[in-house]
Amino acid sequence: KVSLTCLVAVLVGWLSGVAWADDASEGAPEETWQVIRASGQQIGYGRTTERTIEEDGRTLLVTEAMQKMTIRRFGQVLELETQQTFVETEDGVLVRFDFVMDNPPNSHLESSGVVERDLIRITTTVLDTVSETVLDGMEGVRSPIALDRSLEDDPLEQGQTRSMRVFFPEFNQAVELTATAEGIEPVTLYDGRTVDAMRLSMPNPLLPGVTVDSFNIEGEGLLLSRTPLLEMEVEVVPSEIALAELAGTELDIVVESLVEVEGLDDPHAAKRIVYRITTASEGASDGFVNEGTQSINEIDEHTIELTVQRADPEAEPADDVEPPADEFVEACSFLDCNDAKIQALANEGAGELASPTEIAMALERFVCDRLTTKDFSTGLARASEVAQTMAGDCTEHAVL
Repeated sequence: KVSLTCLVAVLVGWLSGVAWADDASEGAPEETWQVIRASGQQIGYGRTTERTIEEDGRTLLVTEAMQKMTIRRFGQVLELETQQTFVETEDGVLVRFDFVMDNPPNSHLESSGVVERDLIRITTTVLDTVSETVLDGMEGVRSPIALDRSLEDDPLEQGQTRSMRVFFPEFNQAVELTATAEGIEPVTLYDGRTVDAMRLSMPNPLLPGVTVDSFNIEGEGLLLSRTPLLEMEVEVVPSEIALAELAGTELDIVVESLVEVEGLDDPHAAKRIVYRITTASEGASDGFVNEGTQSINEIDEHTIELTVQRADPEAEPADDVEPPADEFVEACSFLDCNDAKIQALANEGAGELASPTEIAMALERFVCDRLTTKDFSTGLARASEVAQTMAGDCTEHAVL
């Protein structure tokens, strides 16, 4: 499960990447400012600078982006700040990067990576633990802003598409991003102007079901981006507007995103629950798992019935169940299960048990008991962070 706050953080970084300074020159960075809104309220701001440097006989672009947000979750204030630096060739090929995500008091991540032919060598620091990762198959990968820069320099006509393979430091993954020019639409900007802009839709494979729409305004560039998630948008504005007093502490993103349903008398005693889910757009089943204890019945393109069955821990596993694929048991950016502290806790929680079912249930109870600080101030910490802080909410329990 990826928490809503994590999605917001990733989306803000992605959305803010569409705005950069023009006419960057060596030693004299140009800057732009962005305002970050959710559900019509200003919850944060961003600042982006770009300059060129000469290094080893070639000209490189250096882009630095900072975003800061303040919001609430179940009444608790959550502060999140990200800083990203990308060094690229003039045609957008990634050379190296630095990434920092700070979510006090329980989560702080720093990572840096250098591209060497088809490899990216990444050093990650989570709290006080340092780890090294090498990813292959990365030759020619680009930064998250390379596609947006290309769309400004060479705009698409309606119906045209453009794709690039882009590396996202938040996930330590490279994915194919595709922008499609959907057509000219009117948009209203911060100063009250209504202008015609080409809407560019850009789904991200790392965030199934979530699409960002960016608006390319002739003669002005990509000044506004939106996503339906919490009605988030990022817009290029003067610095004094970006730095205005934030209203985000009034916005509770959990309460804002809740979907009310008729309550059940005793949901914990239920063995089977059926939800009827209707979405405004087509593809209502997108993003829902349809196997194991969860099944989907498609009513139409906008409506599904989602049935959730209670798992029986005493039941014998079916003979035809295949072992999980490697991608589901390998360490990843949030489930860094190779961490020594995590492995020590797992051994302690499992004790002398041998049955996988008994071990799973014992570890669930072990984590619940050990996480003594239950709060909502952390967006989504990595498992190794939780192993040290023993603090957080449902997502911190889940990753550990």
